[in-house]
Amino acid sequence: MGAVVTDANASRSVNWVDSDLDGDLDLYVSNESNQKDDLYENQNGSLVKVETGAPGQTNHSTMSSSWADVDNDGDFDLFLANSLYFGVQNNQLFLQEDGVFTAVTTGDLVTDGGCSYSSNFADYDNDGDLDLAVSNGFCNGSIKNFLYQNDGLGNFTRDLNSIEDMSTPLPWPLLGAM
Repeated sequence: MGAVVTDANASRSVNWVDSDLDGDLDLYVSNESNQKDDLYENQNGSLVKVETGAPGQTNHSTMSSSWADVDNDGDFDLFLANSLYFGVQNNQLFLQEDGVFTAVTTGDLVTDGGCSYSSNFADYDNDGDLDLAVSNGFCNGSIKNFLYQNDGLGNFTRDLNSIEDMSTPLPWPLLGAM
């Protein structure tokens, strides 16, 4: 069975996606605790760990991942929702072109910080490209969720106006305190 069953990381979420566009599903595993994420390519029914060229190979605490074609070029790009336990960590976006993943290093999406735990792509403004919602939690102080508008080329700008209040209410109710 290989690395897919023997890797012992602090895994948080998984995605099945045809990351290499060869017609079969590959497996992406998001790992927390400042570990690298894992991509396993489906090669004739066997999942083989991608050791070089995979996205998410810097040490982060990835809580979830979302795949979509955000730059409208026909392949899947990857967003990673990152969070240190009770601490801020920037999220990541990887654009794929011809099978090569390139980290986006500038812009709101990758510099806003946050304690991000989940994300989802959708076209909330009905302009034909995929935008992104990111939820945050488990940090001290006021927690704001993020809504990002895509320009169709994979460039995201934080939308502060479409939804009046993107905050997560605090304090969270304690069990038994109801």
